[in-house]
Amino acid sequence: MKSITQGLDILSRKVTAPIERLKAELAFAEKFAKACKREDWTALVKEAAAFAEEAGAGDPEAAAAEAEKMLAPIGEAAKKHTIHLLGHAHIDMNWTWGTLETVADCHDTFATVLRLMEEYPDWVFAQSQVSVYKYIREYYPELVEPIRQRIREGRWEVTAACWTEIDDNLISGESYCRNLLYSKRWMRDNYGVPFEDIRIDWKADTFGHARTLPGLMREAGVTEFYHMRPGGQHWLARWESPDGSRVLEFDDGKGCYVSPITPAMADVMLDYWQETGLCDFLFIFGVGDHGGGPTRRHLDAALDIMKWPIFPAVKFSSSREYFDKARARENDIPVHSDEINFIFRGCYTSQSKVKRDNRFAENLIPEAEAVCALLGKTAGIEYPYKSFHRAWEHTMYNQFHDILAGSSEHAAMEDADCRFRETEALAGTVKHRVLRNIASMLNTRSAFGDLPWDGLGIEGGFGEVRLPGRVTSHGGSSSVSDIFMVYNPAPRPATGLVRTKLWNKALDPSRLVARDSGGVLSPVQVVGSSQYNEHIGVNIAFTAADVPPFGWKTYCVYESEEQQTAAPQYHPNLFTFLPAQGDARGVRQTGPFSMENDFVSVEIDPATGGLLHYIDKETGRDCVPAGRVMGSLELAYETPHFMTGWFTAQEYKTDTLAEGRLVDDNDPSQSFDADILSMVSSRRAPMRGPVAGSIRTIHSAGASKVITEIILGADSKAVDIRVEARWREIGDGEKGVPVLKLVFPTGLRDARARYEIPNGWIERPGSRDDVPALRWADVSNQREGFTLLNDSKSGFSVYDGVLRAALIRSSCDPDPLPETGRHEMNFRLIPHGAFDPNEACSEAERFAKPLTPVPAGMQPGPLPCRHSLLEIQEGPVQIAAVKQAEDSGDLIVRMWETSGRDSAFRLRVEGADSWQWCSTLEEADGTSEKTANGVISGRMPAFATRSIKFKTRG
Repeated sequence: MKSITQGLDILSRKVTAPIERLKAELAFAEKFAKACKREDWTALVKEAAAFAEEAGAGDPEAAAAEAEKMLAPIGEAAKKHTIHLLGHAHIDMNWTWGTLETVADCHDTFATVLRLMEEYPDWVFAQSQVSVYKYIREYYPELVEPIRQRIREGRWEVTAACWTEIDDNLISGESYCRNLLYSKRWMRDNYGVPFEDIRIDWKADTFGHARTLPGLMREAGVTEFYHMRPGGQHWLARWESPDGSRVLEFDDGKGCYVSPITPAMADVMLDYWQETGLCDFLFIFGVGDHGGGPTRRHLDAALDIMKWPIFPAVKFSSSREYFDKARARENDIPVHSDEINFIFRGCYTSQSKVKRDNRFAENLIPEAEAVCALLGKTAGIEYPYKSFHRAWEHTMYNQFHDILAGSSEHAAMEDADCRFRETEALAGTVKHRVLRNIASMLNTRSAFGDLPWDGLGIEGGFGEVRLPGRVTSHGGSSSVSDIFMVYNPAPRPATGLVRTKLWNKALDPSRLVARDSGGVLSPVQVVGSSQYNEHIGVNIAFTAADVPPFGWKTYCVYESEEQQTAAPQYHPNLFTFLPAQGDARGVRQTGPFSMENDFVSVEIDPATGGLLHYIDKETGRDCVPAGRVMGSLELAYETPHFMTGWFTAQEYKTDTLAEGRLVDDNDPSQSFDADILSMVSSRRAPMRGPVAGSIRTIHSAGASKVITEIILGADSKAVDIRVEARWREIGDGEKGVPVLKLVFPTGLRDARARYEIPNGWIERPGSRDDVPALRWADVSNQREGFTLLNDSKSGFSVYDGVLRAALIRSSCDPDPLPETGRHEMNFRLIPHGAFDPNEACSEAERFAKPLTPVPAGMQPGPLPCRHSLLEIQEGPVQIAAVKQAEDSGDLIVRMWETSGRDSAFRLRVEGADSWQWCSTLEEADGTSEKTANGVISGRMPAFATRSIKFKTRG
């Protein structure tokens, strides 16, 4: 079919710009007439084209002008449409380059923008990501004031609601809140941008977005959202989160983002108009990924097109101006109330180390903040804002979508590792200092003064922070007993396993006992040992029961006069004694592959390492489907494909690892956590009760070795699963991508799959493909189900009642060797009745933030041996943060509702005199009310996140 401008093509090669302009105008006019269903306009376009073709050979400029006059009615209608041109530069944080190159990109881009603003006085530039502004301030301070000036003029639009263009699926809700809080504060304090001027979350290149985000945005004054991935679902929507909050969402997924300025932009404008009915369209132009931004060519093309009479109106503009126009027609914009997913499913599992580090940082920083906010003054330690800010800045930077998603080169991942290591030190030392000081103030003599104590402990500095809770085990102990303050970092009472270390004790393991400050005794179990020069350390475990929320309970571990466990066995490779099998209390081993407690009995299949039977003693139900194994390992291979860091592919081979065997405890090579150096040796003992029992099996996976450990505690129906790997599988273009998975067939009919997302959860249809989740995934029907907790994984699938967790995925580009080395990952499988989202979230919180033992001495002191500072007394709510307010000594508590219903809650905060609601930015929202001796009651909207500001005594 002949194009309407085909006759002008030969002519345009011989003459000047007017014919080229007319060709573009005629092409637009033809499409516009069709979109408007105006056949008379279509005829007019044909007539103008024929005239120009005939007359153009003589005087092409005059012919073009005359044809444009003929098209004037169409031009008049077209000018009712406006294309808002906004310049932008997409700058990836260390994608396939290092930090130095990123800093150089920021400088070169911004210097170019400032220079072009001098030459072209009207255009507007938008830039996201606080990190790039911070780089300029730190390394090129001479550019700061010129940028401030352009911001004041309205020509530089700050679209940096987040520290970087972070991953919106794999971060916690609190991480997202801190991005909003610290980004707005930093831009205000360093570039003079008021909070209210940053009202858009700009996530052009981020790989998907959780459905809870609109509610979190609105709590920080963000009302608009711009993205392009995954794109093309709709141009414009009112994106609604489960709590009913809405933001205006512009989906730029049809190819406009950082595009050149050409007449083709009118085509996408027409597509937008036909879908939305709105006459104002946002068009982002520039060069991106490695920075760049707008060019002279872009700006010259824009200025030229602005003069075309037969074309939409074109103007330099801002996202604010565009969204203001769109909001005037807000009621005509459809509502979208789902997550914005899925794309790049490989990013849920690529680069497992960075995902593990991020999860640990998201746990550790809030833990340290809460400890310091609640106990810092008592401990004599000032709230270290700078340390916490730096820890969060490192974490938020590493949440950049290509870093956390695992789609960056090796150099970028090394940089990320360095930031996480400093984060660990910044937050961890604060937690250590406060808790150690509090432990030194306990009145332990009143509780344990009758027990033996000689004060002749090791008094050494061993810096052991690898135990749960990550507080060093160094302390002023006795040669015959040790006192520990057990801290609970969760908002509800907790009962759980406490693991710590005793140094240089000549004690009989069968007589060890832990006594709490109320006189209740608990058995103690040896779970490992180590040697440091001439010093011997023994790792022990005991159950701490009913530890108060955001508080502590105190225990003394000593040698009782009476035997507590069966006669011990000496284990030469562990430098110590181990409890014998067959103890009648707690966890009992009933065979080489089976064990039980008072609630459940389990049998392990040594070939696969999974659960062959998992029987609830109360109901008699076997949780493992007949003929299946729950918790087996699966090694799959994806077919060779491109962009393995981003994409998964069909699996052409899948093998269950079914040739395993029991770990030989006498063989050091089968203990992956052994640290055998000239100075330090350590071993983990087999756990045989009474506090906990475990069965370990070892498996070959290609050239790799994997150990599965099934752990049963004395006081729970749940089983823990610890997976360790020495991973040597490498993906490539020939054999594809190896993937190790943990598999849980549930046998449940009509099973529904639910997953934790940032400050919420979502139900998704079953799929063989991985989907993103945070700390838990759940498979349930209306009567029963299973919740699987994890400490570091984010890619899960549920299909036909089978839950799979992806453990290690050896992608091979852009980083060719992201996974080789040692891995450790932990899970907890919890069978339950009907699904309870609040219980799933509470269990996840306890699993992520275990009880923390802190060494104490035998001493008088002003503090009791048991105490609680903050507690959720009622309601299906979770606490996301307890911190000190940024601009005062007030206490901030952030909560989110889990049930999906408008819910009442009751919260107790020790020493709180008054309270009021506030925004995520900590601005007061409502009037202040008095507490009832520190207790407040209120209501939370379904799935909402809300913050409360408390004024406290002292």
